[in-house]
Amino acid sequence: MERQKQPQASNQVSNQGGNRGAEEDERDRRATNIFLAVAAVLVVAGGVWLVNAMVDSRKAQLCFESGRRNCNPIAVPARQPD
Repeated sequence: MERQKQPQASNQVSNQGGNRGAEEDERDRRATNIFLAVAAVLVVAGGVWLVNAMVDSRKAQLCFESGRRNCNPIAVPARQPD
């Protein structure tokens, strides 16, 4: 006995809309990629900032350990003659 193949309802539903669904998927994919790229840039920028802060902290620590007092000089603008 042979069974007749019947189209499944899920295939019929997914084929409705044709290119419109593909365009929406492409738009969603593009938005996700942009979001992930921005997130990656923020993570890298945060990492660079953190490394620079750690380097500055290490330099100050080494200066203090060597017994110096003026490890973080304050920049004072030059006085203008009256």
